[in-house]
Amino acid sequence: MGTGIVMKKLRFFLLALAGLVASAAAGQAVETGTAPWDTLPRARVSDALEYPLMYGWAKQLLATDSCRKAGYRPDRFNIDTRYAVLVAPDGDVRRIVIEENKACPGVDLVVGLALQGLSRTHKFHRTGEDHPRWYAGRITFSGSPQSQ
Repeated sequence: MGTGIVMKKLRFFLLALAGLVASAAAGQAVETGTAPWDTLPRARVSDALEYPLMYGWAKQLLATDSCRKAGYRPDRFNIDTRYAVLVAPDGDVRRIVIEENKACPGVDLVVGLALQGLSRTHKFHRTGEDHPRWYAGRITFSGSPQSQ
């Protein structure tokens, strides 16, 4: 398969993911950036990630030239990304900040989609506070031929 065809497929894939983020994020900001990851209280989440879905997204993304040049491989990978969430007293997530992955653009998009999925299904715990508060966490997942 030619490089041009692969790039077109990747662009389509990323546009489709961006569309999912936009439609899923009604009223919720998702961005890459920095936060005081180590000083924020730990986010409490009551469910696991949609691993098969994330694995499929990551496998497609990591097959791109830019990710392969950064050392990622679609058949064997470990993704570890920090995030911060602004959680309202009722458990609704108002904002998501994801640690940017400059080596492989798009990894943060996969992590953002996973966090939005948890947010959309109300998996972040109520805070017990009387105002929104920032919490931090990390998403770690890996893939190998045995994962398939």
